[in-house]
Amino acid sequence: IENLVCSDIQRVFRIKTNSARGGFVRNVFFRNAWVEAASGELIDLKTDYGKEVGTFYPEIRNIHLTNVFADKARTAIQLKGTPEIPMNEVSLTNIQVNSAERPNVIKNVNELETRNTQLG
Repeated sequence: IENLVCSDIQRVFRIKTNSARGGFVRNVFFRNAWVEAASGELIDLKTDYGKEVGTFYPEIRNIHLTNVFADKARTAIQLKGTPEIPMNEVSLTNIQVNSAERPNVIKNVNELETRNTQLG
């Protein structure tokens, strides 16, 4: 996914799953996004979406976001794995959010790499 220009959006990048949905998301490359304003989380990955609970543990692995620029967002980054379903190998490179209303949320992420990242 590359070369996005957005004005007012809710999120620029989102992956949501839970143990009732299962499956996997691997080897995703997202780069070059310019956003004026995000009313939600600019970047949102979670393995605890919704209220469903099951035994199909999903996998989120090898996710790379590069060159994402936003003037403002409610929250810049939300990465929410659970102890049972952590995320693995997430990299954030050249991410810049000038202003964020709420703090970032990062839980249960193994091998998180950040480079040149400024989050409001």
